[in-house]
Amino acid sequence: MKNKFIILLMLCIVTIAPFSSIVVLAEQNNEVSVYSDLSSGDVAILEAELEFYFKEVGYIDGNGVYQITNPNLLLEKAKSGD
Repeated sequence: MKNKFIILLMLCIVTIAPFSSIVVLAEQNNEVSVYSDLSSGDVAILEAELEFYFKEVGYIDGNGVYQITNPNLLLEKAKSGD
């Protein structure tokens, strides 16, 4: 009797566990869509900003430190109020 109970319990765990992971994955997909609701114009603006700061003004070195290579360009951007 005890063995049947253990086998039944294991069978329930094996059959229920995949369904709970499906629910978690569905909720994660919903969260991703919330963050990806940017328009193409927003993406273009963001892309231009990233290129400015990480290609024209500086870069992140191998230690994860932001190195400024063109401080004058950064100062111009700061003075313009952007």
